[in-house]
Amino acid sequence: MQASGLALESVGVLADLDAYALQEVAAVMHPVRLAGGAMLFDEGDLGDTLYIVVHGRLCVSVTASQGGRRVVAELGRGESVGEMALLTGERRSARVEAIRDSLMLALSRSAFERVVEQYPRVMTQLARQLVTRLKGSLRGAPARHVLSTLCVLPAVAGLPIGDFCERLALALGMIGPTLHLTRHGANAALSAGGLDLPGLGADDTRLLAWLNEQEERYAYVVYEADDADPAWSNLCERQADRVVLVASGHAQVPRSAGTGQPVKPIGGNARRELVLLNDNGPVVGAMRRWLDAFPHVQAWHHVRFGSLADVARLGRLLVGQSVGLLLGGGGARAFAHIGILRAMREAGIAIDAIGGVSGGAIIGAQYAAGASPEEIKERTRDEFIARGSLMDYTVPIVSLIKGRRFAGMLTRLFDQKGIEDLPTRFFCLSANLSRATMHVHDRGLIWRGIGASISIPGIGPPTCEKGDLLIDGSVLTNLPVDVMREVCQGKVVAVDVSADKDLSVDQSWTDFPPPSRLLAARPWRRRGLRIPTILEILFRGAMLGSIAGERDVAERVEFYLRPPLRGVSLLDFKMLDRVEAAAYEYAVRSLERWPFARVS
Repeated sequence: MQASGLALESVGVLADLDAYALQEVAAVMHPVRLAGGAMLFDEGDLGDTLYIVVHGRLCVSVTASQGGRRVVAELGRGESVGEMALLTGERRSARVEAIRDSLMLALSRSAFERVVEQYPRVMTQLARQLVTRLKGSLRGAPARHVLSTLCVLPAVAGLPIGDFCERLALALGMIGPTLHLTRHGANAALSAGGLDLPGLGADDTRLLAWLNEQEERYAYVVYEADDADPAWSNLCERQADRVVLVASGHAQVPRSAGTGQPVKPIGGNARRELVLLNDNGPVVGAMRRWLDAFPHVQAWHHVRFGSLADVARLGRLLVGQSVGLLLGGGGARAFAHIGILRAMREAGIAIDAIGGVSGGAIIGAQYAAGASPEEIKERTRDEFIARGSLMDYTVPIVSLIKGRRFAGMLTRLFDQKGIEDLPTRFFCLSANLSRATMHVHDRGLIWRGIGASISIPGIGPPTCEKGDLLIDGSVLTNLPVDVMREVCQGKVVAVDVSADKDLSVDQSWTDFPPPSRLLAARPWRRRGLRIPTILEILFRGAMLGSIAGERDVAERVEFYLRPPLRGVSLLDFKMLDRVEAAAYEYAVRSLERWPFARVS
């Protein structure tokens, strides 16, 4: 136990026990080593043992409702798993696998019962731990992804990997103490201690113990792989919580990578992410080529090599310290997002990833492309007001409008660029009408993805994709928190512009007036007489389910903004200035209580 360096008093299950009790618990534990990628136990297995992570990282997953597996937690140093089985002996409720080479301490049920006879408080602590986890699951608490080790691998020869690692380590050093570890640096340190790097396939526990010591001393360790030394690169991967594959936007994809087959990791289940180095910005089409060649990567990033801001953003995204901004839909109310963005920029809050639904997608994609809030506002004024109405009505067989004017607007804003070409990570959401599922657009043409996300059923025509029909994402969810947490494993900021109450009529009405009376009243000219139009009814109806089902969003995100937009109609695009200004003033006041670090 002393050699492990783990303070048992810091483990939640054993907290508050006195030193003698901790010594008794330690005496009945035994070490368990697990290679990266190996399974500790599977869902449904019989279980009677609790495990505490000393070194390494474990992934906890359950069977998803639509097949496959869903990650519910990642466990690092000092965290435990298997408490329920220890108490009840029931079958395991989840699968636990080693993300990388890991060392655990195991406490069997029989040993636990002997300790509890002498120290009943151990049982109390275990019960508290279970209650805390249960509360978290009921609230939909996110899986934790706080990382400590990164392995940087070159995808093509000739890249300045050393310089890149130095800059990444410098950026991470702004968050916590960081070590940049190279083969030569490790050799020098080990030689001073009388050790050598092992050969390929060797198992040197002394070396691993030294590496674990570095992880204890530093918040983050950046392992720089070396193509000339397969043993060292293998070791780097085995020690990594994340593997960062570095390529160049100007380089050709190697033919060996162009098979479209996933590259099997050397060791472990560590998430693999692609970084594309660029000179002055993303090269259109380059990311798509690399993603096609390396389909095993689970995230991707653009980095201008000379930009410290880009490297800092990458660092925050990699280690779970980033800020992801969710922009909900709401017709003209979505113009509020421009004011929110302006206030966040002035407050020095860096946005590392953006997700949008419907109108929020139009605003968010422009910001992700590098446009300032002022530029977005002027483009929005030009497209939604100066050019005239976007409503190109047609024979209502499929929809009330053709949708061509909206498509023209989107192509003017985004041309033929792909979502994966945006310098800031972005996604938008549509609903698959054919399959009743969410459809996340994080690749492909920007204008097509957003076009699907704004296709309000009944108003605009659905988007066709591989035989399926895609419609406005707000039909299912207006603020997809879970999707954002997959993209940005840090803090999520949600901006809700939906209306709790809308489209009210005169309280004396018992029936809706006939068409002849409505036409005589000319509701589109008389603002004092609030008669909802068919467009407003369809729009509100499409969003009703997501509005009703997301009243708890404020509890599921780290920061929640809901600007006051009373009296703003869903289709009143001419209220751009009023909506943007009101949201800006609200955000300035709200961001005074921003609880996290500000970047600029």
